[in-house]
Formats: sequence, C-alpha cells, structure tokens
Amino acid sequence: SSATTTTTTTATSSTANGSGGAAAEAEIQVGSVVPALAASSLTPAVQAKLQVMYESGRLGPDDLDAVVLASLSRFDETNALAVVDKFSQVSLDTVMNKNAFLAGIMKRFRGNLQPKTAEVDPMKALRAVQIEATMPASVQLALENIFQSGLCPREELDPGCMERLAELGEADAGDCLNRFAMAN
Repeated sequence: SSATTTTTTTATSSTANGSGGAAAEAEIQVGSVVPALAASSLTPAVQAKLQVMYESGRLGPDDLDAVVLASLSRFDETNALAVVDKFSQVSLDTVMNKNAFLAGIMKRFRGNLQPKTAEVDPMKALRAVQIEATMPASVQLALENIFQSGLCPREELDPGCMERLAELGEADAGDCLNRFAMAN
C-alpha cells in the first residue's frame, strides 16, 4: 500500500506495489511511525516499545494488524508493556504469523490475570506427579523450570500429557519442553 511504502526503506523497486517476496520485508525508517501504531489507541510507552521492534526490523510494517493492536490496548499500560516485553524476548525469525503469535501471548497473559476457578482433581494431580517421577532427571528439571517460570501451571498438565512425554526418549522430551518454553 502507498501508506506503507512511504514509511519503509525498500531494498528493490519490486515493493512499489506493496507485494514481492523478500523485498516486501523492508525496514521501517527510524523516526517514522507505522500507520497501524499511529491509528491504535495504545499508550505512548507501549507504542514506543513496538516501534523499536519495527525500526530494528524484527517486525515488518504489516506484521501486526489493527485488530491485534486494539486487543493489546485493552490491557492496562503495565500489563500491555509486560505482554510486549514477552513478545520482544522471543526470536521471531521463524514465526510465520506474528499477529497470531502476539494474540496467543495475550490470551495466556489474560488467563494468568484471571483467578483460577477450576478445582484440581487430586487423583489426576497425583498420577501426573507419579509419572513425572519416572522421567529422567533432565526432563524433570525442564518441567520444573516451566512450572516455576509460570509458563504452565503444574495442574494444567494432565496425566495423559505426562504419559506421552514420558514415552519420548530423554533427548526428544527435553527438546519438546525446550520448544514449548521458547514458543511461550
């Protein structure tokens, strides 16, 4: 779009029509505001954090749309900044849909803000702990790190999930948990 090309530095002329493979991933010029950010109702502090990601090239001009930015603006400033901090800590190089990725972070963040009302079935919790105890020490440590970091409460991993994790070899289970931790 013409509004986007005025705020980007193009590597080739193929972006003049707003399309084109890698050439469309242009960087935002320092000091220019991405139109989606300017039109959003985000606080200046949140806009500034996102602007840094655009200017550094971690986000392209079309990576985040008005809908996801509006959803982010519904957080109070402190929590919105925490969401953007979490988003900025992740390597976005392999994330195909940054919009959905940010929406997922916001969803998990909202879930952590709301008080848990579901009761934990003590038998399921006991079974999950028993299964965890059979896993190699490195896998137990990786699980404990996930629980302690707040990425996933212990009670959310049911025995079925723990059984499948236990069925994996030590290396595969560790890789699975590392990928989970990095994606969240």
